[in-house]
Amino acid sequence: MAAALVGALFVTDSVRAEEKPLASQTPPTLGVVTDKGKGDALVNGWSAKKDIIGKEVINDASPPKTIGEVSDIIIDRGTGVSYAVLEVGGFLGMGKTYVLIEADDFTAPVAGKFVLPGVTVDTLKKAHAFKYE
Repeated sequence: MAAALVGALFVTDSVRAEEKPLASQTPPTLGVVTDKGKGDALVNGWSAKKDIIGKEVINDASPPKTIGEVSDIIIDRGTGVSYAVLEVGGFLGMGKTYVLIEADDFTAPVAGKFVLPGVTVDTLKKAHAFKYE
């Protein structure tokens, strides 16, 4: 049985190796950005790694208070970024809680920090904790 399976794999691979695309076939589109102008525009967008993950979240109090840190983003396949996962509380990795916040609830960043108006650390600690399944 195992020998037959191995033999079938070799036959399949040799058939694939012999397949050659026809000159009239159009190669598949991969979504690679080849337009320099479009690539430059994308560079001016947001990078999850550089601009979002790990960034401090403050409220709109006067003076603003730090209420958490963005630890992850949840991307809906149809609509884009839907939620930010905030890490709230904790000290040296102990006692921290994760909370989901809708992306639309944030206002424009201030000094590289995300603003979540009207929210306090206590509000977030009382919110339903988010757990990765």
